[in-house]
Amino acid sequence: MKNLKSFLLPFLLMLVFGLILTYSYSVLVDLEKSIKDTGLKEHIEILKTNVLIAGGITILTILMIVLKFAKYVSDALKEFEEDTGFLKSDFLKEKKINLDNLECIIAIDIDNLLKVENTYGEAVVNNIFLELFNILDSFFKGKAKLIRYSWDEILILVPKGCDEKTLTMLKKLKEKIENHKFKYKSLELTLKVYIGVNKELKKMKNLDEAIKYTFVALNQAKKSKEGIAEFGMNNKANVLPKLIELKDAIEKNKITLMFQPIVDVSKKKIFKYEVLTRIVGSNGREINPGEFLDVIKGTTLFTDFNTKVLEKAVEFLRKYPDIELSINFSPVDIIGGAVARKIREINDKNVLKRLTLEILETEDIYDYEKFKENIAFIKLVGCKIAIDDFGKGYSNFKHLIELNVDYLKIDGDIVKEVKEDNRALILISAIKDFADSAGIEVICEHVSNKEIYGILKKLDIKYMQGYLFGKPVNIPQKEIELFIGERFSTKPQNEPKDDWEAMIWNGYGQ
Repeated sequence: MKNLKSFLLPFLLMLVFGLILTYSYSVLVDLEKSIKDTGLKEHIEILKTNVLIAGGITILTILMIVLKFAKYVSDALKEFEEDTGFLKSDFLKEKKINLDNLECIIAIDIDNLLKVENTYGEAVVNNIFLELFNILDSFFKGKAKLIRYSWDEILILVPKGCDEKTLTMLKKLKEKIENHKFKYKSLELTLKVYIGVNKELKKMKNLDEAIKYTFVALNQAKKSKEGIAEFGMNNKANVLPKLIELKDAIEKNKITLMFQPIVDVSKKKIFKYEVLTRIVGSNGREINPGEFLDVIKGTTLFTDFNTKVLEKAVEFLRKYPDIELSINFSPVDIIGGAVARKIREINDKNVLKRLTLEILETEDIYDYEKFKENIAFIKLVGCKIAIDDFGKGYSNFKHLIELNVDYLKIDGDIVKEVKEDNRALILISAIKDFADSAGIEVICEHVSNKEIYGILKKLDIKYMQGYLFGKPVNIPQKEIELFIGERFSTKPQNEPKDDWEAMIWNGYGQ
């Protein structure tokens, strides 16, 4: 409203001034006609000229105000998504938001939205968000800022004046959303949502920190029975020391790489290694990913961490020219461009051709066009792409073809069930058939015993990974030389009786 007044008041003043000038000019014209004195006519002519000049300046001023207003409207419209009404996430970067004016910040996650899109299409998802916008706008009486934070997450900036108790309000909101029938043509759908809220805004340093802890609450909501969680300072007391410790370790590059072999069972040799990570804490203890990933996700530390892992892996590839490595990244890393920029800096084809990027299939790709663009660049410079945990999420098979992926890593939870559950066997077989048709290689994870290995071998699975072939280990120089040299070049004098014995002799299963 304030911005509108800044345009409207000058416009009205100039308009009134223009009308006065128009009236003055018409009076001068009439006066000139009624006067016969030549000297007086000359003075009136000068006055008319001045009025015309003032009128021209007024018209130009009005045009400038109109053009500025048009630009303001255009920029304002750019802040909104065309199809849904939500503000884009860029709104948070471009606007100075005063936390003192906010009651709380709410984050909403829509469960299984990717499954909805893959089943019913993008138009249905856009319609869901359009209806959801109307629900939220009505619920907060048009006063809250409603932001599409990511593909399936909404951020709500609630202004001061919300008198209702927060958890009571959130329960009503969750109930309103989940009881609503989202309609598209003849289709009716219901949604499940998780809601996290941060009311401790006075104790936050800035908006970024406030949003970060809102998502801490959202993560807690996903684990709770109610699907709702409120962030309190007791949460911050638990999270903040961990963040400080992790930030210090990442900045000091206290990151340890671990390597787990991926085996080509047809050639009975190590094909490449998957890079796994640990962070060395302040007391020298190694912190595994299960302890730190949830803490740093959603913060700038997450990108910094993944970038440093990539740098360390590249050092390793340069040191050992016969080794190939595979590194995990999230879609956020790819979409944000950090990985593409780092790969551009590497600019070493001999290194990049031995590097595979594993993208988690279970995480939503909220900006597919940007994701596809950066994947195309990464492929262009020689890297390979693998989809990790395939089968656990809801992959769009069309996207797999468009992205030209090289590998599908079948989710370990499916592989582990292959002995007991015939459905797991059918699913792996179906994925293998699709991959063969599409020219994509399949890797099976969590191969932990001889029985699973035998079943997968019958399905003609070429690449396998798991404790059967080796646990993640640090590989100092002597060990890596052993791995790529003597360990696999030394052959027993007699022949192995079968493939399994040959693999044992080559160092697997020990």
